Amino acid sequence: MKKISKVLITGLGSIGQRHVRNIRKTYGKSISIIAYRIRKKNTVINADMTVSDGISVEKKYDIISFYDLEEALAQKPDVVFITNPNSLHIPIAIEAAKRGCHLYIEKELSNNWKGVNELSKIIKSKNLVAFVAYQRRFHPGYEMIYKTIKSGKLGNILSVNINSGEYIKDWHPYEDFRKMHAAVRELGGGSLMHQTHELNLLLWYFGLPKKILALGGSVSKLRLDVEDSVDIMLEFLSDAKKVVAHVHIDLLQRPARRICEIIGDESYLYFDFFKNELIIQSNKNGQIDRYSYENFNRDDMFISAISEFFSCIEKNKVSDKLNLDEGIKSMKISMAAKESLLEEKMINLV
Repeated sequence: MKKISKVLITGLGSIGQRHVRNIRKTYGKSISIIAYRIRKKNTVINADMTVSDGISVEKKYDIISFYDLEEALAQKPDVVFITNPNSLHIPIAIEAAKRGCHLYIEKELSNNWKGVNELSKIIKSKNLVAFVAYQRRFHPGYEMIYKTIKSGKLGNILSVNINSGEYIKDWHPYEDFRKMHAAVRELGGGSLMHQTHELNLLLWYFGLPKKILALGGSVSKLRLDVEDSVDIMLEFLSDAKKVVAHVHIDLLQRPARRICEIIGDESYLYFDFFKNELIIQSNKNGQIDRYSYENFNRDDMFISAISEFFSCIEKNKVSDKLNLDEGIKSMKISMAAKESLLEEKMINLV
């Protein structure tokens, strides 16, 4: 059984530091952390997106940083967390995989297909574990939705409606939002490359969609060069039954909303992510089952995903929740939606 002793974090922005905090919280000093950095910023970012001054991130979390990728990989990390902009994911992932490193890649896997097949071949040939970090699959509310759908309790699904929006200025109050990679096209920005958790959850629930139509674009007063509001229609064939879903995503809503509504011919389901509340109501007798996740902390999802990742490495197994193939399928959905938006047409996916 292989034990994880050293991890490399490629990028110490907000998500990179979240992983660092969670690794230290869960595993203490039993795991050595090194970092590959480019921007050389020393801002310590807290869980509530405030910053702490007067101390470097290296000193706070006992990290050794390198400013050359080859030098960082020469330290022979067991695992590489790829947490820089998605346009830079694949080149670093390929170099790390060639050296036998297991990969934890932030979503989206990439903003283009260059190198994806090469990465997949290397991972399979070296029997590596690779996760694409769709940690929402570890939230008990979304797990309950998955179980409810698979149990047949909802009956035939008539409609799926999802609304997910957060005002981009509120994401990282400590920095200019226009410089965030979510707002920069060449870095892989835009709703369809960043707000993809819901599309990934639909993949988990129903498989790859057959058809996708996306409408929207850059519609706000922020004048971003990326799409900031998109409505997506997806048609699935799940268990030989047609399922149609509507997903709205944007960089604009305040307060933030993340809501999932599923209408079935036997029951109705409603989940509010930010309120951590889920209800399932029977169409037959009106009985309502309520589930509250008020004690659930957002970091719990990240910790659960990392724990499963490490377990897969130690036990040499493949996760049925997160793996590279699922990440590639999810990217297919996002890229098809992007194509539909740009070309103003429906895309047939399968």
